[in-house]
Amino acid sequence: MNAKDLAKKLGLSPSTVSMVLNNKPGISAKTRQRILDAIAESGFKHTKSQATKNTVDTMTICFLIFKRDIQVKIEDSQFFSKVIEGLETEANDYGYQMNISYISNNALEGVRPLLNSVRNGELSGLIILATEMTDADVKRISDASIDLPVVILDFYTDEKIDTIYLDNKNATMRATEHLINGGHTEIGFLNSTFWIHNMEKRFEGYKAALNKHNLEFRDEFYFELNPTIDDGRIDMLKHLKKAKKLPSAFIASNDIIAIAALSAIQDFGLKIPEDISIIGFDDIPFCSILNPSLSTIRIQKERMGKLAVIRLLERIDSLIPERITLRINSDLVIRDSVIDKNKKLAADNTTE
Repeated sequence: MNAKDLAKKLGLSPSTVSMVLNNKPGISAKTRQRILDAIAESGFKHTKSQATKNTVDTMTICFLIFKRDIQVKIEDSQFFSKVIEGLETEANDYGYQMNISYISNNALEGVRPLLNSVRNGELSGLIILATEMTDADVKRISDASIDLPVVILDFYTDEKIDTIYLDNKNATMRATEHLINGGHTEIGFLNSTFWIHNMEKRFEGYKAALNKHNLEFRDEFYFELNPTIDDGRIDMLKHLKKAKKLPSAFIASNDIIAIAALSAIQDFGLKIPEDISIIGFDDIPFCSILNPSLSTIRIQKERMGKLAVIRLLERIDSLIPERITLRINSDLVIRDSVIDKNKKLAADNTTE
């Protein structure tokens, strides 16, 4: 008897049996004990590799990455790789294998064949990286996937679908407030020329912090940059040359844009953080080795992937009937690219 046979005998899905065999959470005590009793009675012997081998043909998860425009280059591979690492690690721990697919343009038409594969039992479930989707895209997928094990990753929505997302708005609001508390009253925002949902939320958080502290949002301090280091640097230099006045700090919508801006500002003859402070978003590995090192917002990308798998398996086994929205918080990491103007002023006064 193998894991699939045991699942069939008990009238359960193979993934439920696998979760118990691998001592994973998410199974009710009653169901867990029922499986353990059946194992004891049947004399079934389990090893992790055996469970994977015996159930892999019916235990496959698809991770679908939506790219609105395949031709547009966004240097986000580190984000994808960490999310995928979390997904694969958790899926393998539960005895699942994971396939990775890409779609672009018409989201629903690209997802529909995969949804049919889930209905037909060819796939156990679907995790969709919806970073570049719109509200309309997610709504269509939600409507088409009712009662199917589908999880939306990296997108906030009110639709009736399981969602795991990063709290982008509060993250940039907190970063902006850190600058304000450090004496910065003129703060700009560096955004991407390529629109995605997350960037919009990050911009909203920045503006919310300004409004909370009665600071005016100024169009002259809002710059859009190409989301690559080389082209973004060129864009930033153009903005710097045209600017009549510059803020004392910038919030950037991601680290790539922040790094491009940092390079351009230094080439322009200004110092960071003495003249301009910068805070990025993502905490890619390169941030800590820059000169100066880049302050940023750290997100747990690998953890997001793991949580997506855990929730999908709960949905596959219908253990929890409600749909959930799980918000992932972030950490503000202050490095050398930010100066506290209040402390600097106090120090200058002391030396005088």
